[in-house]
Amino acid sequence: MKKRNEYDKKRGTRLREARKNSGMTVLEIAEKCNRTRSAIVAYECGRNYPTPEVLQNMMENYNVTSDYIMKGEEPGKKPNIEKMKPFSKKEFGKRYKERFKEIKEIRSMTRDKLLEEMGIDVSSHHRYGKGEEMPHMERIIDIADELERTIDYLLYGIEEKE
Repeated sequence: MKKRNEYDKKRGTRLREARKNSGMTVLEIAEKCNRTRSAIVAYECGRNYPTPEVLQNMMENYNVTSDYIMKGEEPGKKPNIEKMKPFSKKEFGKRYKERFKEIKEIRSMTRDKLLEEMGIDVSSHHRYGKGEEMPHMERIIDIADELERTIDYLLYGIEEKE
């Protein structure tokens, strides 16, 4: 069995606290997310990552950003739910590709050098950019950091405030 690290435990604790602060029970959020009680408990214990669809539902019900849930950033910031777009692999791919190009130019790097720095192989990069494949949530967190964007932006198109 994989040993959980501190990061996973803290993420689980944030999920549990956000749910409790919203006044919801595990069963209530499980129903809203179309998941089992045990799946929600696994997220709250830090054993599993929620999918982008489940994360979006949690954001809406808990009134917190995905960056707070996944990384612990800006606990006071509220998600801009009215500007949130439904999760889509294609839209993720579009935002990923656009931002990758911008960062490549800002850093004056070649595609291959930036991919190496990000730890992404060329074939995965192409599949992400076309919206054919989604990275695992743990990888999305790293990609958001490397591309200097929020998870909310990459997954749901919520623009960061200046």
